[in-house]
Amino acid sequence: MARLVHRAFAVLRALNESPANLNRLHEQTDLHRATLLRILDALIQEGMVRRAIGGDTYHLKHCVKLLGRKISKTDLLAEAASEHLQSYSSLVRWPTDVLHLHATQPCLVVAETNRPGSPFPVKPNRIRHTVPLVPSAAGRAYLAFMKKSRREHLLRKAERLGYFLQSPHIKPGHLEKDLEAVRQKGYGTRADFFRGGDYLEKRIENDGLLALAVPVLNGTDLIAVLNTQWNAKAYDEAGFSSRYLAGQIELAAAIAADFQRLEREKTLSGPLQDFTE
Repeated sequence: MARLVHRAFAVLRALNESPANLNRLHEQTDLHRATLLRILDALIQEGMVRRAIGGDTYHLKHCVKLLGRKISKTDLLAEAASEHLQSYSSLVRWPTDVLHLHATQPCLVVAETNRPGSPFPVKPNRIRHTVPLVPSAAGRAYLAFMKKSRREHLLRKAERLGYFLQSPHIKPGHLEKDLEAVRQKGYGTRADFFRGGDYLEKRIENDGLLALAVPVLNGTDLIAVLNTQWNAKAYDEAGFSSRYLAGQIELAAAIAADFQRLEREKTLSGPLQDFTE
């Protein structure tokens, strides 16, 4: 069955390049003509392929070309991050998440994570776990590196919605000083009072962790943030950053490069949805 599926995808990939007749498909896929005819007949029955009435060429139908229309930037970010995060986990065993801004709420959301592969007993944040902006390391890195006009709009929205987990002690002026410090260092860390929680679930918890987050940038445009957490008893901020910061920045750059490549490829085939939750 797996072999047949691989062969069917080979035919679809070939037809995605351009319509082709049986001989051309044979040259492109190296499949026997009888096998090709069986696959093409099945794809025609499923409504994915049609044979031209006025010739002997096979074409992809519109429904196949529409399959990728609902791909969002979140999908591309997760795809770009997945392999890099897996490789990174063999070097740095502490769990690392990639987060982007939630589509409708003033918080961040996890797009991909390597937590399931971490040997350390940390909370296994799932994909779509939400993180508050102001107190979290990821949120502070995101706020610090986003454009000022967008940041001000986002913080006004957060205040209007009765922003969960925002300390009443953090005033806008103080926050700007904190964010300037983040930009100077190149990474964000948690506010002293923040010990973990889920924004949308309105949950606060003391997870015993510290965190360090760096921006994932396309030039000066912010795509996402890369956040690593570790047990507070293992390292302080200085110890962790001296050992792991350079690798985390390198990882963020690799994810950004792959995201840009995937975004270009997707845009060529049709419109790309914005980030979703």
